Amino acid sequence: MIIFAKPILMMLFPNASSGEFVYQISAISIIFITLEQTINGALQGLGKFYIPVLSLSVGVIIKLIINLILIRINPDNFVLGGTAGAVGTVACHFVSMIISVCALRKNIKINFEFTKFVLKPILATVTMGILAFEIYKTLNGIIIQNIAIILTIIFTVIVYTMCILVTKIFSKDELETLPLGRILNKRIKSYNR
Repeated sequence: MIIFAKPILMMLFPNASSGEFVYQISAISIIFITLEQTINGALQGLGKFYIPVLSLSVGVIIKLIINLILIRINPDNFVLGGTAGAVGTVACHFVSMIISVCALRKNIKINFEFTKFVLKPILATVTMGILAFEIYKTLNGIIIQNIAIILTIIFTVIVYTMCILVTKIFSKDELETLPLGRILNKRIKSYNR
């Protein structure tokens, strides 16, 4: 979504495709929202129902403050005023996620492997991004832009899945909990023979 913000917006909203920068910033918040919801699910499973509400409430206050500051600086400047909501959303969910992580670490022992949970996903994402950009650039010169972006998105899913399998981010047990995980596990075993 960050790399292909403009073509995605042009495909979805051909008559109003501006807002590429806002869309790119908003895409960053997806990372924190996903982590936050996963962690909050674990907290609720531990019976800590108030923590997700508290963490999100703090995040919303941060968002409100950022929105007011950025809009007040220069309301006519699109870069500041127009992106205030997106920047505020990223900050909101980042703060909420940090509070939830701290609360979870107090309640259970988390075995956080930096290589597995940070370095390998970053490597997979960067690889996917570079290959996706190159395939889009190639396809866009051959076929129409909308079909090129759809094919590129499908390609990125395949590449990212392959990167996850190659870097062994998931153990065999974790892989089997995913949709089609057992089939993937059997395929991997057959290739390793």
